[in-house]
Amino acid sequence: MKSEENDILKDLYIRNYAKMKLVAKKSLSNLEQAEDVVQDTFLVAQEKIEDLITSPKPEGWLMQTLRNIIGDFYRRQKRLLNIYTSIDNEQIPSKIKVNLHLEYEGTIDKEDFNLLIWVYCDGLKYDEVAKKLGISLSACKKRIQRAKLNFKKALMT
Repeated sequence: MKSEENDILKDLYIRNYAKMKLVAKKSLSNLEQAEDVVQDTFLVAQEKIEDLITSPKPEGWLMQTLRNIIGDFYRRQKRLLNIYTSIDNEQIPSKIKVNLHLEYEGTIDKEDFNLLIWVYCDGLKYDEVAKKLGISLSACKKRIQRAKLNFKKALMT
């Protein structure tokens, strides 16, 4: 990325991050997920910097990309739920987790997979996961980000 493009992206980040996080928080169940989708939005912006810069309304481009990413988030959740619609409603949630483990076992490192299960299936907040692992909140966020990326790459291959 060129220096000029980097400066434009940095300026857009500074001016729009808080507003985008607020929009995402209203749509999602917790602050950590909201922060994740906003960060994902800026990753897309970095990858498609030419589209962003040439857009007549870069802020609008970012907000539309954010909405698309939030929509993708909900579609992924819905797909996961649809996988298990055949499971009897009387079964306890831990059986669903076992099926997730069976379905995706070996896809990524076991520790990364468990981390994703804790956050996205068990609903643990990042600070709870950090305490559980005995690491800082920022280190926890980074591990979750890497685990998500690894899982996404593994599913795409």
